[in-house]
Amino acid sequence: MSLDNFRLEKIEFLGIPIISKIVHDLGLKSILEKSLQSHGNQKVSTTNCLLVLIANIILGRSPLYKIPAWAKGVNLKSIIGQDNLDLSDDQLGRALDNLQNLDHSSLITEIIRNVISVFNVDLKQMRNDSTTIKAYGRYPTPSDKGLEFKYGHSKDHRPDLRQILFSLTLSDDGMIPMHYKCYSGNVTDDKTHIETWNFLRDLAQKNDFWYIADCKVCTEDQLTYITGQGGRVITLVPGPWKEVKDFKNDLRNGKAGTKTEIYRRRIPGSWHGDEYFSVYDRECSSYKNGHRIYWIYSSEKKKRDRETRDAQLLKAEKMVGELLPRINRGKLRDKQNIIQKIDEILTQTKTEGLFHVDIRQTSEEETKIYSVAIARNQSMIKRERRTDGVFPLLAAGGRISAKAALK
Repeated sequence: MSLDNFRLEKIEFLGIPIISKIVHDLGLKSILEKSLQSHGNQKVSTTNCLLVLIANIILGRSPLYKIPAWAKGVNLKSIIGQDNLDLSDDQLGRALDNLQNLDHSSLITEIIRNVISVFNVDLKQMRNDSTTIKAYGRYPTPSDKGLEFKYGHSKDHRPDLRQILFSLTLSDDGMIPMHYKCYSGNVTDDKTHIETWNFLRDLAQKNDFWYIADCKVCTEDQLTYITGQGGRVITLVPGPWKEVKDFKNDLRNGKAGTKTEIYRRRIPGSWHGDEYFSVYDRECSSYKNGHRIYWIYSSEKKKRDRETRDAQLLKAEKMVGELLPRINRGKLRDKQNIIQKIDEILTQTKTEGLFHVDIRQTSEEETKIYSVAIARNQSMIKRERRTDGVFPLLAAGGRISAKAALK
């Protein structure tokens, strides 16, 4: 048999069968076709362009202008029902423009509902977190939906840059995105949780799931609203709460009582060694609303806390050492200014009370000369170490064990 009429083509399947299965099970193509309009003169529909982009994001992550060439080498027929794609980056760009003009909230909600139904996602627990996304240079603002890059509390430690706030909620089962939203950069986390919880309640069609979030949900308005609607919350208790200050003072004074180990796990990122967690046996609640507070001890957090404090002590000593040559010059000729400057250093390094500070006048003449010496306050450091590794978990709106709340 002659091989002259045969030609060899290389077609990659990669993860296409898996993507195709998920796209079909979710009815993603029909959802997009319902929302998007295609013109009769299009060689590739807007929906198919978006499905190609989805496949590329998962498998290739090519720049837009390289996607048409990438698509020719991949068998996408099982996803879009079409082969021999005549794609261009202009078509893909127009498809993204069309997607941008849609009602994202309705589209995402329909897709998520299908995900929950098809994959039988357990919604007993949902986890929320947020971060800030900073921007450089010039950019149009606000958007047509009111989103605006603004100055605010920067989690990137770049308060000099404008930003937006991005909030994301995942199901505990499979870590599947359930909700996301962007806010203008001057919005703080403690103003977003009621809106997020309301959406999740409507999505889950129930209110008794555990909503797990960081300490910014721990405000009276938000906790009262969520628990008043039958919701349940697990969060960390903020450091400024009197409950936290009182318990940590008991720890410093050796009056916190006994603790019981409740959980062990392999140290994250390590091949050997275990991290163990204990809960203090004392029953604690929030002073105002009586929400249950579990005081948890972590062996690894204890190490981290101690390392952090040691680094802060060294930094304070270094900063005071750099200050010494400036003593008795300019504003630092005055004792009160010297005290103020050292207090600023100790506050900045979070080492207040952990040093003995000795400021002495070494000259009785008309021009006063001062000397400064600092030494670690070992007794206070020892007291502070008793708080290492300890953190408070608050469970509001329902009963849950310390181990279950921790995990």
